[in-house]
Amino acid sequence: MNRELTLTCWTLRRLLSEELPCIAADWLGEGLDSPSLRELAGTSSPQMSDVGPLFEKALSELHFTLPKKEEALRFLARHYAQQIVDGVVSPYDGARKIWWQVSNESERSDPLLLSFVGAASEIEDLPERTEQDGYDRKKYARELEEMIVGSARQLLKEAQPGATANGRSRPWLI
Repeated sequence: MNRELTLTCWTLRRLLSEELPCIAADWLGEGLDSPSLRELAGTSSPQMSDVGPLFEKALSELHFTLPKKEEALRFLARHYAQQIVDGVVSPYDGARKIWWQVSNESERSDPLLLSFVGAASEIEDLPERTEQDGYDRKKYARELEEMIVGSARQLLKEAQPGATANGRSRPWLI
């Protein structure tokens, strides 16, 4: 997991205690170093009550700032959109992740994110549709998947405040 995704998942409270020592070891391997990071990397049988504060201390020692919740959600949406475009996940699975892990958590209503919700919901309803409804299920599913891929591309093209031209650098990641 790259550093941006790690900080995003930490902000959203989606990292497990068992993951933190591995993350610390990876970061040490990348050349990052701090007393708390070394201690965290050596932790066995991690409990969140112990490793959570240690991870926070390591972030502080490394001068990392965490993204705000909405920034983290938007980054996560872009992460899933990239997976859709790259074919790492199916359009439906990616749209469903954006629906449940991003859109449902966001305090803002975003029409582009809602397009993933609508398309994933329509795909879920497809098995209940019949030929009498006038739908060619396979054709409609392909259209919905194409729409999801198009929305994913659009999401990736959107300018992020503070991002560089390639959209990879975030203001909260030093």
